[in-house]
Amino acid sequence: MAEGITFVCDQCGRQIEAWEDGNPYFIDSQGTKRYAYHPNRERDRCSGNDVPHICLTCAALFMVDSGGPQGRCNECKSSHIIDTFSLGGQRCPFCKIGAFEPNSNSRMVS
Repeated sequence: MAEGITFVCDQCGRQIEAWEDGNPYFIDSQGTKRYAYHPNRERDRCSGNDVPHICLTCAALFMVDSGGPQGRCNECKSSHIIDTFSLGGQRCPFCKIGAFEPNSNSRMVS
């Protein structure tokens, strides 16, 4: 099972939905990346994970592949990036004033 959380900025209200397990994938016989989300029976074939990240400098959202981790934003090249599931307490990159807090009414389970 996977847990999902919606983080909300306490100033501007911007929301980011995040899942703890990211986007598990396997490579098929043609060399194509295939995602296998819970409860997909092919999940046992997964060898990597694309994890959603956000840049805390420019607010760009992008994936970081566990097979080739990166430490910089794809857009502005800042090293101030974070896994979206870890957003709690982080300063909002949209309004630059508020902080993200988990919405306690928005817990999800897959």
